[in-house]
Amino acid sequence: MGDVLTVIVTFNGDSTIKDTLAGCHAAAGHRGPIAVIDNGSEDATVDIIEKMGLSGVSITRLPENIGVAAAYNLALDQARQMGARWLFILDQDSRCEKDCLDILMETAGRDEQGGSSIGALCPTVINSLFPTVVHYPFRWDGKRFYPFVPDFSGMDAPVIDVDSTITSGTLYSVAALTAVNGFCEKYFIDFVDHECHMRLRQKGCRILWVPRARIRHRLGSRQEMTADGLWIEHPPYRYYYMVRNMFDGYRRLAGLRALGCFGMDSLRHYLRIWHQGQAPVRTLGYIAKGVYHAVRGRFGGLNSP
Repeated sequence: MGDVLTVIVTFNGDSTIKDTLAGCHAAAGHRGPIAVIDNGSEDATVDIIEKMGLSGVSITRLPENIGVAAAYNLALDQARQMGARWLFILDQDSRCEKDCLDILMETAGRDEQGGSSIGALCPTVINSLFPTVVHYPFRWDGKRFYPFVPDFSGMDAPVIDVDSTITSGTLYSVAALTAVNGFCEKYFIDFVDHECHMRLRQKGCRILWVPRARIRHRLGSRQEMTADGLWIEHPPYRYYYMVRNMFDGYRRLAGLRALGCFGMDSLRHYLRIWHQGQAPVRTLGYIAKGVYHAVRGRFGGLNSP
């Protein structure tokens, strides 16, 4: 069946899924099967996938949106059942270059032979709309995650140790994910990647950035280049998950010290939302709700009881 299972989790992605799946099939088709897990889409996402008629692609259509973390865990179960050693995850709005998975898999094989305990390998993430913008992986300084921007020589390195990255385009060790009980389903969406990666790091697993492997990815619902750099804005409801999960995650990682940094960083960002956002009042309402639910320990989807 193959040594790797590729998974794409979809939710109302009919505007991007054709491009994502075509690129994914070109990159992963010869490596192993591709599983699409649809989180209760109400648009034409599944119809588009079925009409493409690509070989080796299976679709699991869920009756409701269970969140990306739970969908990733379903894919992890599928990978274990088929005996795959690796799980390659792509978002519905990402496109990997044709040799991306080959480079990640070859790197994984070399580093394993060298005795590394690998949790995950991630590619270079290039912005789909602004190709000169790179979304760098992250390191943790004991108080916050920060983008790790290497010097030029660093970009030429075969692998670079990091602490976290976005999930899309990342190749995970099935054994390592199993050892940390997969992804945190209570977070539903957002901060799912960082939370899982820190548990992998705490288990002694390495998160490796492989600069030569590349994907193109779109973040947020609105992107605009400004004098202060790329402005990325999300739908108002997403800030509920981002704030709630980051508040809880930072508190568990480093307590009040991290929460203080999180608060200051958030304030600066939310001042930009107030001045540049398309729905600042509504967004700030979701932010307040997210903090309140984090303090009260209420998680899951927004419509969860």
